Amino acid sequence: MKKTTCLVVGLIACFCLAGLCGCGGDDDNDTATVSGTAYLSTAPDGVKVYMKLVASGADSTATALYFTASEPFSSGEATYTLTGVENGSYTGYAFIDMNENAAGDDTSMPDDGDYVTDGGGDIVVNGDTVSDIPEAAWVTYSD
Repeated sequence: MKKTTCLVVGLIACFCLAGLCGCGGDDDNDTATVSGTAYLSTAPDGVKVYMKLVASGADSTATALYFTASEPFSSGEATYTLTGVENGSYTGYAFIDMNENAAGDDTSMPDDGDYVTDGGGDIVVNGDTVSDIPEAAWVTYSD
């Protein structure tokens, strides 16, 4: 699969459609926290999920407006938090660095054997949001 096709994922849009997030609506604050738990039973302990939010509609190579690395996976779960996210519309990208060779910064990209979320769409942040990534959302990435 092509990187831009396979990588496209709207974190919140995908999970809100599945009914898996609690989308808050606190208009009194200009920034929010986007957090959740990623699930993948085959992920080895210690690997991380890398996530970034880019301008709405941008592709996976766009500059990250917000970036985070999750806590290391443990027993098939890893938690993540993006803080200080300004209310607005974004496109989100996430991958699990199965071979632990990502740069670890906002330039990190998946390579063969990593897992990426399957789906796409823009996300709207309007207050703190919890968005878990279920096991079924991940697909194996290949160039």
